[in-house]
Parts: sequence; structure tokens; C-alpha cells
Amino acid sequence: MSKGQVTIFVVLGLVLLIIVGFFLFVLRESPINPTIEAPSDTATMFVQSCADGLLTTSLEYAAFRGGYIEKQPLEGVFGGLSIPVITELNDISKIEEGLEILINENIADCLDESDYPDFYVDQFSNHQSTVTIGQDSITLRGSFKYGTPIKEYSLKQNTNFMTLYRVANEVLNVFEPNTFGKDMMMIKLLNDLDDIQTEAQYDYTIILIEKDGEYFEFGVLNP
Repeated sequence: MSKGQVTIFVVLGLVLLIIVGFFLFVLRESPINPTIEAPSDTATMFVQSCADGLLTTSLEYAAFRGGYIEKQPLEGVFGGLSIPVITELNDISKIEEGLEILINENIADCLDESDYPDFYVDQFSNHQSTVTIGQDSITLRGSFKYGTPIKEYSLKQNTNFMTLYRVANEVLNVFEPNTFGKDMMMIKLLNDLDDIQTEAQYDYTIILIEKDGEYFEFGVLNP
């Protein structure tokens, strides 16, 4: 091998070392988004998938009942659904607790019915969830036992629930059957709503609020 060939190989080696070193530096210094948490194994992926669907359906159920998940003393019927007739909305903390209970109670059935490959429901237990309703999103952090150690996951969904909840409070504060038409138009415009519908019954009125395809529904007694 000539001296010139040796020099070329040395230069190429140095260039390769520089390139590898540069990429290692970029990978080490690049920020990692801590809000994105991918499942660490297939069992966690299956559980998270079920939890995601349950969170969606449970939140929709709560929204169609003024935030009340449990049956209330007075309920009306609208669109085939039983709707609580209320004087105040359920507290956000109570709604979060109710959603947690619904998810914990139904996730094993979801996993069983989904028939995920190589997932054994009889080895799944102790699912715990924490739900947090934010201004424009809802977060679920869950943990469960499937072998050892305890597995954890988290997920987040965008939602208008808090906006609809706040508007529903406004409606409760101003509702008067004979004059609500004007108030309804003002509330709709100020909150950029798609619609507010009312269905008058003999002694109560059902109110349905819509924003971007999401709904919040409840009944209010007529004065």
C-alpha cells in the first residue's frame, strides 16, 4: 500500500469519527417531549387502548346527564335518554371521580370482549385511574397489575367539556322559560356555540348545548 493510500484512509477515518460524534451530540442534546408517553409493552398498549375508548364514552355519558353519572331523584326523558332535572351541576371533582369508577369497573370487560392476542384477562387486576378535566382537554393516568411490576400509562384527549360545563352554569343562572330566548342567543354568540336547544315539558325543560360536535344536556324545573 502506498503512502498516498494510507493518507486517504486516515482522512476518511477522521471524517467518519467526526460525523458519528456529531450525531451522538445531537441525540444527547435534543429535548424530549415528556408529555408523549408510548406504551412500553403490548399488555400496556391493549389496556391503554381500552381505557381510551372508555374515557370517551364515559365522558359523553356524563355530558348527556349534566355531569351526573348516578341516577338522580328527578329525571326526565329526551331522545330516549334519561336526563337529570337539576338545580345545580355536579362538581367537577365529583365528575372526575365518577369517570374513574366507570373506567375501573368496565375495563376488564372491554379487554375480554376485545380478544387481544396473547393477552390473558385472568392475569389482569387492580386497575386504578386518575382523571383530570382541564380547560380544553381531559387526562387519564392509569395503573394495573399484569405480572410484575405494576404497569402504568397515561393518555390525553382534547374536549370542549369544560366550556360546555361553564355555559351550562350560565344557563342555570338565567333560565326563565318566558324570556330565555334572548338570553339563549346572547350566550350562544358569546361562547361561539353551535346551538342551544330547549324542549319544554309540563314541569321541566330539557336543555341541550352543542359545540364542535360535543354536547351537554340537563333538565331544569320550570318556575
